This record gives sequence, C-alpha cells and structure tokens, in this order.
Amino acid sequence: MPYAIEFYLDNISTKKIRNVIKELENNNVNIDSGTLPHITLAIYKTLPIECMIKEIQEFIPNIPPLSITFSSFGVFPGDKSHVIFLAPVVTREMIEIHEMFHKQFKHYEEMSWDMYKPEKWVPHCTLGFDVNNKMLHQSVDIIKKIPFPFKCFVEKMGILKFKPNEKVFEKTL
Repeated sequence: MPYAIEFYLDNISTKKIRNVIKELENNNVNIDSGTLPHITLAIYKTLPIECMIKEIQEFIPNIPPLSITFSSFGVFPGDKSHVIFLAPVVTREMIEIHEMFHKQFKHYEEMSWDMYKPEKWVPHCTLGFDVNNKMLHQSVDIIKKIPFPFKCFVEKMGILKFKPNEKVFEKTL
C-alpha cells in the first residue's frame, strides 16, 4: 500500500476547509475523506514504516515555521475524472522545505512517486478526486464562494497509508 507524507494545517484552517469539503460531499461530489486537509510532500509505493517514522521524528526539528496562503483553486484534469484542489501561493520557503525533505529521504527515492519529486511537485490541498464533469461544475459553484486569499499555518506532519486511508503517524512541529 502507498504512503503519503503530509503537512497538516492549523485547526482554524482545517475547520474552514472541512466545511467546504462537507458542502462538496452534500452535493454528491467525491471527496478526499479519511484524512485532514493537507499538503503532500511525497508519496511512496511502500516504506519500511517504522524506520520512516523514526527518521521523520528526527527531521521535524529542522522544519522552520511555514505559513501557506491559498489564493485559488484548480483542477488536475483526467480523461473521465478530475482532482479538484486548493492552490497555495508557492513560496521559496515551501520549495526549500520540500527539497530539504527529499534530500534527507533520498535513500527512499526509488520508491517515491515521480510527480511529488522536486522540479515536478505541484503543491495542493485536495478537496475531491474521481470528480466527473457534472461534479466539476457543481464543485466550482461551491469553491468559488471561498474568500480567497486565506492564510494557513502548517502545524503537524504525518504519514497516511492509503486506500483505504489510515493515519499511521502524526506529530506537532
């Protein structure tokens, strides 16, 4: 099963984003359930999970405080279904932390998904996935009500095993 390494947001922002996700769900849009709103740093096909937990615990003190401003929303298009997400302003700090993470965990690189590697990563906070065209139109009507931009703070780091989603590890920064 794959594992995602995620940054979780402050409680106020999490509640705000969860309210949007709940409205999407109430309108029959497929949502990203079973996890907190987050920014994914990496996804691995598999991991020696106990080693990774220990290494992340050692890595966390190196992470500087990080604020994120969500300024828009976007779509990763697919042939038949799409992923909808909140899009942050990409800052130098965000890129540096992402690169620092991948440099520190380079020994797992062969197991990592290519699209999350430096130079390819598109930071985002997933709201819904497997969204068909009808759901996409409904989603836009809901998401455009969000008062952009809004600022969040990264407060935790964790590991999520998925499908189905299962929190494996979480620690406050």
